[in-house]
Amino acid sequence: MDDVWYYVARDQSVGPVSLLNLIQVLSRTSSARDVLVWRDGFANWEKVSSVPELAVQVIKPPPLPAAPPPLPRRTNLSIAPSTITIDERRLIEPVSKDSEELVGIGGWLVVIALGRIYGPLALLACTIFD
Repeated sequence: MDDVWYYVARDQSVGPVSLLNLIQVLSRTSSARDVLVWRDGFANWEKVSSVPELAVQVIKPPPLPAAPPPLPRRTNLSIAPSTITIDERRLIEPVSKDSEELVGIGGWLVVIALGRIYGPLALLACTIFD
């Protein structure tokens, strides 16, 4: 009769219980894989984790890991306007795309290119109208 099982609870043998009852008891136990069980045909007490018909019923995979927390949102720097200079403000504030300032080397290259185009035209205009 394979449906007669015994298990150890608080250092005492409990049973006989059916396989279904044993599975119910083990499902409520926090460390079910380490509970000792015995049935006819076992030479010694066995851990639940080493008994296939119990292990597949009782031992479940761990819960999925939680989703990582969202990245913190970039917050506005809360520095009092009177404590920083205009040059410092330019370092911490992002440059808007609508800005009309010439930024970086590209801006200066535009100035040079415009000078090379309008310089001769201005010289020509001066000689014509003088």
